Amino acid sequence: RILRDLPTGGWARFRLRRRDPGPQSLGSAVPAAPLPPDIPAAVRAHLAAGEERAALALLYAGGLARLRALGLTIPPGATEGDCLRLAGAVRPAAELAYFHRLTRLWQGLAYAHRPPDRRVLDGLLAQWQDWGAAGAGDAP
Repeated sequence: RILRDLPTGGWARFRLRRRDPGPQSLGSAVPAAPLPPDIPAAVRAHLAAGEERAALALLYAGGLARLRALGLTIPPGATEGDCLRLAGAVRPAAELAYFHRLTRLWQGLAYAHRPPDRRVLDGLLAQWQDWGAAGAGDAP
């Protein structure tokens, strides 16, 4: 029945509409609620409760918030790759190494359903304060 309903005369052409990403773009990484003041502590609490996705989503959303605080404009519907490219155009490479690792860890969990490597995640949590302070004084 399905094949009978398809148009004939060559390949069927389908027009895909791009869905409006709304406020939950970036794989729903950006939480609707304000970020907690101590992101590493909140991430650790999620991890202790077995909520890896929530933990990593919060850390990634915090990373985006830090980049915004440093002057990066992230348009609605931007992908993780878009954010890396935008940040790379305005921030020093050494500063972006942290965000690059964080993005790859988030993408692995969000899209490939690979649990985060805890050593890498623990390292990102340990570096959180230094990463935010590194570029805070030199916003463009």
